[in-house]
Amino acid sequence: MTGLDYSRHLLGQNAHSCLVCGDATSLPFPDGNFEVVFEANLLHHVADRERVIREMARTSRRYVVLLEPNRYNPLMFAFSLAVRAERGGLKSCMSRLDAEVTRCGLQVVKTLTTGMISQNNTPSQLVPMLKRFDRPIWWGEYLVLIAEKPR
Repeated sequence: MTGLDYSRHLLGQNAHSCLVCGDATSLPFPDGNFEVVFEANLLHHVADRERVIREMARTSRRYVVLLEPNRYNPLMFAFSLAVRAERGGLKSCMSRLDAEVTRCGLQVVKTLTTGMISQNNTPSQLVPMLKRFDRPIWWGEYLVLIAEKPR
């Protein structure tokens, strides 16, 4: 597994041994270098989302996996309104992800909207109750899309 981030500071906080500082719009890897290329909570922060998806597809031999916030989730909607850096989340929905992936020449294999446990900031006392929502639910916190390169 190889991790990539634009921020050297954030990479310095990661204990994983194989980390690369780089830009998702121009990935520093050869074509077909990975079986799966995965992003989490990135696309809603970039101006050219499809450029990132194309780079992910270029460096993948087979699969691209996207995990993004769901604007239909009340907490994500409020967070996107309240935090300027998260405003891209207001446009984040499965139909948009599906259309972008398709325009990039990928085929959607599976989609899922799920969960209510926020990364790193859900109070631990709420986790047992929120685990009930770790299932497909249209207003879940996260969108997951798995796409495949055509064969």
